[in-house]
Amino acid sequence: MSDITLRWMIGGDLTSVCEIDEASHEVAWDTNDFLECLRGRTSMGVVATLSDRVVGYVVYELFDAYLMALRFAVHPCYRRCQVGTSLLGWLMSRVDYDSPRKAIYFLLPERAVDAQLFLRDFGFSCVEIKRRKDADSDYLFRWSAKSRRAILR
Repeated sequence: MSDITLRWMIGGDLTSVCEIDEASHEVAWDTNDFLECLRGRTSMGVVATLSDRVVGYVVYELFDAYLMALRFAVHPCYRRCQVGTSLLGWLMSRVDYDSPRKAIYFLLPERAVDAQLFLRDFGFSCVEIKRRKDADSDYLFRWSAKSRRAILR
């Protein structure tokens, strides 16, 4: 789908973003969760639109040496249509071997196997398993600008 447009998330997107989040995550964020996160000076949100309809999003936080994806989802009707690939490509373009931010991290629940396989296809690897007493483990996935340099050679 070549008509996918990426742009900064605005307040008017939150209804659609929350619907996508609820359809995509076991524990969904509500409007207040997104607003609280995005009010931070280091948090950013980007939406993917198709014919002016929000079909996916990513919310991430900037750190000195890396980006941390906090939320990432694509509407179930638009999965396998390059929406996630476009969002992930946009995020990866924000990391560079010659810049201070050299890596991207995702923390995924153990049950999110499709998301883990999606990230693996783009060169992400699991670098840590965070065990929780009350639930499944979380997997920390990492991609670095060094991976891009190796691919380009």
